[in-house]
Amino acid sequence: MSGRWLPGAVILLYFILGGVQIAQRPGLQYDEALLVAGAVHMRHSPADFPLPHSEHTWACALGRCLPLMAEIPYVGAIKEYLAVPIFAAVGPSVVAIRVLSLLLGSIGIWGLMRFATVMAGEWVAWGVGLALAINPAYVDMTVFDNNALAGMMAGLGLLFAALARYLSSTRGGSTVEAFLVGFAAGFAIWTRANLLWTLAAMAVAAVLVYRGLILKRPLMHWIAAAAGGIAGGLPFLVYQIKSGFATWQAVGGLMDPSPMGERLFLRLVLFAETLVCDREHRAMWGSVEMGDLMRWVPLSIVLVACVVCFSKPFARFASLCFLVLTAILFATPLQLAEHHLIVVLPFAVLVVVLAAALVAGRYPRLRIACIGAGAVYLGVCLYWQVLAVRGLHETGGVGMWSNSVTQLTGDIERNYPNQLIKIVDWGLQDNLYVLSDGRIQSREIFWGATPQQSGLGRSWKDEIRFGGVFVAAGAENRHEPPTGTYFMQALAAERPVVRQNLTVAQKSGVTYAEIFDVEPNSVQSAAAVEQRGVGSISMGDPASESSIGGFHKIENGAWRWTQQNFFVMLAAPSAIGGVPWLELNLYLPDGLTRKLGPLTLSARVGTHTLKPERYEHDGPFTYSRALEKGWLEGGGTRIDFSLDKVQAPTLVDKRALGIIVKDVSIRMR
Repeated sequence: MSGRWLPGAVILLYFILGGVQIAQRPGLQYDEALLVAGAVHMRHSPADFPLPHSEHTWACALGRCLPLMAEIPYVGAIKEYLAVPIFAAVGPSVVAIRVLSLLLGSIGIWGLMRFATVMAGEWVAWGVGLALAINPAYVDMTVFDNNALAGMMAGLGLLFAALARYLSSTRGGSTVEAFLVGFAAGFAIWTRANLLWTLAAMAVAAVLVYRGLILKRPLMHWIAAAAGGIAGGLPFLVYQIKSGFATWQAVGGLMDPSPMGERLFLRLVLFAETLVCDREHRAMWGSVEMGDLMRWVPLSIVLVACVVCFSKPFARFASLCFLVLTAILFATPLQLAEHHLIVVLPFAVLVVVLAAALVAGRYPRLRIACIGAGAVYLGVCLYWQVLAVRGLHETGGVGMWSNSVTQLTGDIERNYPNQLIKIVDWGLQDNLYVLSDGRIQSREIFWGATPQQSGLGRSWKDEIRFGGVFVAAGAENRHEPPTGTYFMQALAAERPVVRQNLTVAQKSGVTYAEIFDVEPNSVQSAAAVEQRGVGSISMGDPASESSIGGFHKIENGAWRWTQQNFFVMLAAPSAIGGVPWLELNLYLPDGLTRKLGPLTLSARVGTHTLKPERYEHDGPFTYSRALEKGWLEGGGTRIDFSLDKVQAPTLVDKRALGIIVKDVSIRMR
């Protein structure tokens, strides 16, 4: 029976598994957007790229600027070029970007299957392709492509396919086919520079196993392969010449300072997990720990398979590719993560399938054991695939993967069109730019920031005084440098007039990001704020905008809906005697508790947590709690509230709705 249909079936299965995860719509991560941001710009302008990018990554000639690299000096711009026609047809979207990644990932599977078919037969190729297509780490790393792995796997797949064509030729390979091998290798290096490690490992393995055959290759084939390498990697070479070999300079700045023993142990753990399901992408939906059995057994099987594979030339070549590449990755002093280690996975899969084929062929009685091991592997893969789909569906993505970035994009476009947005934290600029199709113009002010000044070189007081629209990540989503913390501290200290404060929450209710519209030149002294201080806020008063956050717009001139997390700024009453009491007058509309169940309202004054209150039926209520005078600041105190659940957005009303608030105050009793 012909197996010609098998590659298509394997790739279809990969599409289905990846497509189900895409359908859960986690948010577009910053680096994932960075790889296609240039495509958005190329659609609209021939000028140089407006967002921050490494020098010389774009080249300009004849009135048109085009990318050589994707904003950073070691990743090629392949996805930016491929995304241009897709964005022209359907516009930039999370789904479109990930379908492109899915297509690139499928080329990696196809190329490896072509290579395995020529070197070991169709059924080995089928086993290799199937094992890679269902592997959770491969699916997640290529589909949610925040580290250029999809393009890299496409480059590696094209190299495998070119090698298969060259080696399967009845004439022993032609000059044109040798050129294509070189071209694919050069192209692969352009997709991501650290693929050089993989090519080096393959070259070492080939010399050790096929030295005699290599020496018999015609000189013209070597010349053609070198010419192909130059042609395939031309953008990469041009960039190196223009930038003074900036890739190597950038790599030199990525050294891992940790002790060797600690570094090797961590890499071993990450390496073992990446053979099944990497923790880098498990964190997308709330990391689930991997048990020791599931972590170490697959690695042990791969190592045993390497020993088995030394009995046959091609199997020995695959085993040496795996071992040499692994040794390079473990020995390098550079910083490594799962997205570097994942490149070993295709060789690990190839080694295990070849070993199974050798064992089953030599010992027929062990075929059932090999099939059983394959069935266990299938079960493990499906287990993690199900966990990923369920986790993404329930959370909508966590932290920098949260789908709240889509709401944040809409809020900015709707409320602050044509305004320059100041980005306070890493993880927001490129995805906002891509999802808005380039309409959101922003500036990152965290690079080089210190506790004393922003990345623009201004003191934080002057930054606040200058005003404008600031976007900061939520407290649980801040990254290094912790500029968001510096900004929030300065905002609290300077007490400007905040015309609008919008909070965007994740599906869990944790704040994803906040938008602060700060009125220029509105910084006031503590005495002035205290004199102006508000001891009572009516939600029907438009002036309350500067003292609240996490509320929707005024309705019926008298009240507001809250979000899941909201806050007010209240000044302490001037009366000397008595105890200050917080009073929040709220209303649960008819049917709310029937729909959501009992609601719990929690509150916090600074670091002091107040007793929560549980509401089991609808109607008007007053949340009332005694405060201590020492908790209240003279110029105004921030009081944070949180609900355990809210009404989810609907097609009619796209807001997440909590409770209705009429007014809030601090009164002396």
